[in-house]
Amino acid sequence: MIDILEQKILPTAYGLKDLFEQHWDEVYGHTNRKANIMLDVYGKMEEVGMAFGLFAYYDMHIVGYSINFLAPNIHSAGYISCNNDALYVDPFFRDTPLGIRLIKRTEEKAKMKGADMMVWNAPLNTNLIKILPRLKYQAMEQVFIKEI
Repeated sequence: MIDILEQKILPTAYGLKDLFEQHWDEVYGHTNRKANIMLDVYGKMEEVGMAFGLFAYYDMHIVGYSINFLAPNIHSAGYISCNNDALYVDPFFRDTPLGIRLIKRTEEKAKMKGADMMVWNAPLNTNLIKILPRLKYQAMEQVFIKEI
């Protein structure tokens, strides 16, 4: 059984260095960028109610996470967006419902915290691109990145 728990991002994230690096390599491994995660910023945002983390545990080991930011929607007064910063499922658990469970639990927690809208950045060529439309998400924009 896999349990999904909302926990403080800090100190939980301090023990996830290997998982964060594995996640980074999957998404950005083809670039020259190196992981330099500012964990203290997660902690500060969480302290003021602008971030939350969900962690999936299997046999007392974290096998997935969803880290999210909450902020007023600058373009739509009165709305609060929840932007997922990092969604990760250990490759061993990707053929299970864990990813969808993390997404749905993230939506539930975001709504409880006042969010009206959920936003996901889905890396190209991942299952997330296929899953989100099945969960009634609409592609609204495409993001282009260039190192300068």
